[in-house]
Amino acid sequence: MGTVTTLPRGRALTRVDLDGMPDDGRRYELIDGSMVVTPAPPRRHQRVVGELYLLLRGTCPPDLEVFLAPFDVVLADDTVMQPDLLVARRSGSTERDLPTAPVLAVEELEGGAYVERAHVCGNEEYSASAPYPITVSPVALLG
Repeated sequence: MGTVTTLPRGRALTRVDLDGMPDDGRRYELIDGSMVVTPAPPRRHQRVVGELYLLLRGTCPPDLEVFLAPFDVVLADDTVMQPDLLVARRSGSTERDLPTAPVLAVEELEGGAYVERAHVCGNEEYSASAPYPITVSPVALLG
């Protein structure tokens, strides 16, 4: 039988509530005090995220660091997110979390909606200059 967790009613949730969530493979995030729970991602998703991590890490400047989920980004006491990947200043993170916005977040919401930065297919390449120069191709990410 799984763990039963009771959440408070009638108030916004906080990081303290989030800390009480079970370690069951789901992703628990807070957005403006509301709990968002998503299932563990499928294999293909993990493969793409892993390849992108290696690509980002391979060209990462020494003052920055690349993190894989789960790693908390604490934007406020009632907003704690776990982007698939994030790039942060080495000096900005703690052992537990990133207590500020990252310089890059992969899969971050803006205003409650996903925002497409580029549309790239197959062998097409996408080059970005920030937070540091990198070029990526979707085919390469499928391993």
